Order: sequence, then C-alpha cells, then structure tokens
Amino acid sequence: KETYNGDVPTLADRACYDYAKKISEVTSFVYYKYHSVKSTIIRPFNVYHLNSQKDRRILPSMMNSILKNEPIIIYGDGQQTRTYTFCTDFIVGMIKTILHGRCAEAYNIGSSSPEINLIDLANKLREASRSNVSIEFQPYPEIYPKTEPKRRCPNTTKAKEEFGFECTVSLENGLKRFYNWAKETYQY
Repeated sequence: KETYNGDVPTLADRACYDYAKKISEVTSFVYYKYHSVKSTIIRPFNVYHLNSQKDRRILPSMMNSILKNEPIIIYGDGQQTRTYTFCTDFIVGMIKTILHGRCAEAYNIGSSSPEINLIDLANKLREASRSNVSIEFQPYPEIYPKTEPKRRCPNTTKAKEEFGFECTVSLENGLKRFYNWAKETYQY
C-alpha cells in the first residue's frame, strides 16, 4: 500500500536511487503544505516500454538475450516475484493521478497482477518471441543490492477507488508488443 515506507539502507549501492525517490515525495509534500504548490506523488511499478534497449532492468535484458540468441541470465534462484506494467497503462494511470489524485498524496500506479517469478517471466517472453534460448542461473553480482525485495507487487486499490485506474494490457499482450517492437528496432 501507499502507507508502506520500505526499508532502505543509506549505505548501499542503490541508496541514491531509493532516496532520490523518497526526497521527491518529501519535497512534493512540503511544497504543498507550506507553499500551496499542487502536486501528486506517482509511484510507478515495473513499467516496461518500447525504447528501452539500453535499460538494465530485467525485461530489456531478457529481450537482448533473446534477440542475440543467447541464454537468459537470471540472478539467484529465479523465485523473486514482480508484476509488470505496460507503458500505455502507466501513462493512463499517470494522467488520471495528475487530474484526479489528491494533492501531496502517493498513488501506486502499476499492474497488481499477475505476480510472477522471473523463471515464469522468462518463459512467457520466450513464448511471446517463439524463442527457445536457454535460461541460466548465476549468483548475484557483488554490486547487486542486498536489500532488493524478493517480492514487489503494488496494491492499487486507492487509485482504482478514487479515479478508476486499472491496467488493461495483459502481460502476454504487452510482451508480444514489446517483442514485435524490439525485433524491428534493437541494434547490437
């Protein structure tokens, strides 16, 4: 839920990323409270999109492997779970939040289902691309954040109840769109 504040260490490789998001939320709240600057806080959840070839997140990395006909690398045991939000759903949610969200409040914008592990995600992407590349498991690199959550699934009830936000692009459909775009556009 939006009330969850997380557990983020200050001395970690990704601390600057996590704290930059937190300071943005604090700044939004303070400017609204003390200066009447109208703003809402949007928390995106695992948005994947076209034009993300150089993105180091999991879906672009898997797509690069598929298009290069190389094994998909999964760090750890592959049981960590996420939900994934196609870019058009996120854009609709973002606009609805800006137009209808309450000032200085946070809204989770993303897909709340299906929550799947990385092995299943790799298999769905292989299916969408009709690829048979293998999946390889590797230990986490030394620089990988030790505090990375094993589970990331937003509760989007607030956005749904307040302004009717719901994702409409299924994971399977989004992955097909992503693959069709990538096979025409990715450069190696």
